[in-house]
Amino acid sequence: MNTRRVIQTAALAGYTAFVLVVTLTPRMPGTGLVGRLVNGVLDALHAQGLFLAVDYNVVEFIANIGMFVPLGVLAALVVRSRWIIVAGTALSGFIELYQANILPTRVGEWRDVLSNSLGFLLGVAVVWMVSLRKRLIPDD
Repeated sequence: MNTRRVIQTAALAGYTAFVLVVTLTPRMPGTGLVGRLVNGVLDALHAQGLFLAVDYNVVEFIANIGMFVPLGVLAALVVRSRWIIVAGTALSGFIELYQANILPTRVGEWRDVLSNSLGFLLGVAVVWMVSLRKRLIPDD
């Protein structure tokens, strides 16, 4: 195994661990410092008449997408199979089922499966598009 592959695999393992810690801990999102900060910023923006349609749920949905994009990128770099799409969606489903059935302070939601899966798929798509471009337009 070459050095790049080892680094990519280690990065995937580390980032997967990070995602699992963030998603499988009992702390309810929105209740800590970050939640207070997000709600405070939203309150200030709303008081100015800005982004009135944006609430904590919208920010969380976008943040979930953002958190899973790097996971999709790293997974696509390490796993050379189209089945990676199924694995990313299955991981998201597992996380939400775990939250719904094991963690009484968390809520497993279908919209989180959707946002997590979208982020993962976006990450995979970026790697696939870059790879396709390199094959179609080789570097000189």
